[in-house]
Amino acid sequence: MNKIEGKAISLTYAATNNVSLGVVYGKAESNRTDKPSSEKIKIAAIGYNLGPVALNAEYTDTANIGGLAGADAKELIVKASTKF
Repeated sequence: MNKIEGKAISLTYAATNNVSLGVVYGKAESNRTDKPSSEKIKIAAIGYNLGPVALNAEYTDTANIGGLAGADAKELIVKASTKF
């Protein structure tokens, strides 16, 4: 029987009333006998609240996506959202 097991840890800190910082680390492992594999992800994020407008930035570094060796990705996402 194939089994995938994952674990993750995250930490978020409200630096001020308007600024939040966060980090995440996660790892998933497969016990497939023909192709054992693991995937790792690291995320760093920052958020800034301007009242009705919020800005968020997130950097993600992923290794072995889907358990495929060398299938790595890095991305930066910046978002603005509004609340009414």
